[in-house]
Amino acid sequence: ALATALVSRCSSVVAVDPSENVHDNTFAHERVQALIEDYRPARQFDLATLRMVVEHVVDPDAVAEALHRLLRPGGLAIVFTVNRWSPITLLSRATPFALHGPIKSVIWGGEDKDTFPVQYRMNSRRTLRDVLAARGFEESAFAYLDDLSAFGFFKGLNSLELLAWRMLSSLHLRYPENCLLGVYRRI
Repeated sequence: ALATALVSRCSSVVAVDPSENVHDNTFAHERVQALIEDYRPARQFDLATLRMVVEHVVDPDAVAEALHRLLRPGGLAIVFTVNRWSPITLLSRATPFALHGPIKSVIWGGEDKDTFPVQYRMNSRRTLRDVLAARGFEESAFAYLDDLSAFGFFKGLNSLELLAWRMLSSLHLRYPENCLLGVYRRI
């Protein structure tokens, strides 16, 4: 419902993704099966969102350059991604890609068509800020968002995870499993 409400406020929503899954996006007004680096429309945009995307980026500089080209001055790029130093990300980096789909389907469900190779080349605050700053962006806002979804399908483990989160929060310590949310304005 929230996605529908947000899309209704936009004059144009374009989904750009190299996967054929892009054609299943019911919220977009236009669907383009391509890397963002290869997308070259005749217009610029006010907003680009990269939700669980940058962990798959092979060439961070090319993506930053594409965002600079696609966004008008003052436009925003919003990045939501996993933190490269979170335990599950570290485990993912150490696991052969052929096992990602089967492991994901057992723990979180989903299909192999929704599992993509990962690179983790833009998955720290410093890297995001540096790569985007080199292409004319400034960080407008940033947050580490605690991620308590790892054991959501397992009640006992989820309860332990919530308990650990509460304990760390009471000590004003960041929960180790977290995501990055950054807002970058094109200067």
